[in-house]
Amino acid sequence: MSSHGQESSMETETTSEDGAGPTSTSDASSCSQDTNPIRIYNLPVQVLGHASSFLSAPSRALFAIALDNSRNELRRDVSSALVQRQWDWDTLDFGEIEKQLAAKLTDDDIKNVLVRIDAANRVTRLRLTNCVNITGTGLQPISGSTTIEVIDLSLVQDSRTTSIC
Repeated sequence: MSSHGQESSMETETTSEDGAGPTSTSDASSCSQDTNPIRIYNLPVQVLGHASSFLSAPSRALFAIALDNSRNELRRDVSSALVQRQWDWDTLDFGEIEKQLAAKLTDDDIKNVLVRIDAANRVTRLRLTNCVNITGTGLQPISGSTTIEVIDLSLVQDSRTTSIC
């Protein structure tokens, strides 16, 4: 049985739109065989910068760190561009991210964010709202900072009240 012009469960041959000859199409397995998959670090810095402009400051910093945690040098370049842009790092408020994510952040996560954005020189107000999983060792990068005016360790946002039932 000849495979030319025959259908199988995985691949079919059809004639191309220009009539030049047969083309091969595959089902979902073709996605895994793509030699040039789109990867986030392949996107231009301008695109990533624009996309990150829709993120809150802590999310933007965490995004940059996620790109940093790679062996790919290009990712680190993109990460640097994201945090070095002229973002306003005056207030870093972890209450702006999902409560469930903030609750999972560790001292290492906080430390990485503070180092990545040079918080000791750029942040005046640090709010660790909902960061219930930290002990304070992650605040070492801002030790001795003369720019930090306020560190808020509240477990809830200002608009909420705490009550003990």
